Amino acid sequence: AIPLMLLMAGILVSYHRNDLATAYNKYRPMLLDGGGEQCIAELGEQGVEFQLIGDTGSDTCPIKNAVKVSGFKNTKPSSPFVLSCPTVVTLNNWLDENNIKSFTHMGTINCRKMRGRGFQSEHSYGTAVDISVVDGASVKEDWGQENAKGERLYNVASSACRHFSNALNPETNRLHHDHFHFDNGFGGRCGAKRFSLRKDFNQED
Repeated sequence: AIPLMLLMAGILVSYHRNDLATAYNKYRPMLLDGGGEQCIAELGEQGVEFQLIGDTGSDTCPIKNAVKVSGFKNTKPSSPFVLSCPTVVTLNNWLDENNIKSFTHMGTINCRKMRGRGFQSEHSYGTAVDISVVDGASVKEDWGQENAKGERLYNVASSACRHFSNALNPETNRLHHDHFHFDNGFGGRCGAKRFSLRKDFNQED
């Protein structure tokens, strides 16, 4: 893996050349870490039901130590999905902390740029998951409601900040009006306002 300082130097040089997104997209894959055999062993210890895929993807969108997950020890997902091993570990820890019994996801792998930006999405690297329903509470219908489902969504969204690098929700922008986006990329975007009404944000992500 390329040293972080070298990565930052490359990005700064490109920034001065007005090509920050291109530099980020070039160097981001070099910092991906699949966790190796230790990560796979940890999944087994956690009781995750999975199939090992290994390194996959493309030069632009590599996925390190990918695994196909069909279930967790105490949680049932809506359907199997693929993520990089360390992100599965993080997801499992979040599920366990919140005693989540089921969730519906909107996908994980998607080799694309962020909407409205030139930066490659974390979905490109198998380090992100979109979740629309948690234990029967719909992000689209129940977020911000002053009831048990609204309370549940607020609590699990706030908890995600302790596990993921970025935890986006309907308060982040209009693109997340119907789902949570969790990823293990760079940054620290997180937070949920308690029972605030949905707003039509102009900020893109």
